[in-house]
Amino acid sequence: KNTVCTNLCISTDGLKDEVRVTSTGQLREQVEQLFLNYDEDRHLGEMERFSKFRLDREQFAHMIGKLKIHQYIGKVEKKNVFPVSFNDSMINAVSKSYFQDDNFRAGEEGSINLWNLYNLFTGAVKSSYIDSFLKRECQVYMFTQMLANAMQNKEENYFLIP
Repeated sequence: KNTVCTNLCISTDGLKDEVRVTSTGQLREQVEQLFLNYDEDRHLGEMERFSKFRLDREQFAHMIGKLKIHQYIGKVEKKNVFPVSFNDSMINAVSKSYFQDDNFRAGEEGSINLWNLYNLFTGAVKSSYIDSFLKRECQVYMFTQMLANAMQNKEENYFLIP
């Protein structure tokens, strides 16, 4: 299920980017299942949870650095790391917006909650080509979810300072 709000923030509980059907009846069935399986309470709770976790400036810088080198790490190490396909221009846009975005930038003390971080990434993904936009937007949501889970459960995470 994918949801889109007016500023193009996209979230999902799993991307289904391809549906194969041979009739309009099968298509209707697939669409009905998509809508019936959506759990709006769970989704809204997850989005609200993002606002409860914060990164300070050092943590943000660490995460940005890890995102920048992610594409260059070895295959063995990459298997144990959350998969991301954010390119340098997206990461740079998030870094710039961290300081300059009127609505979602970090506070004066340098901390940013995951809701604002999610929105910074969403803004950066808007410049993606149409063929990769939806996948990247969903990846932003799952990436933010992964950060929130690691922070909540106090788990070690590649993108967070131990």
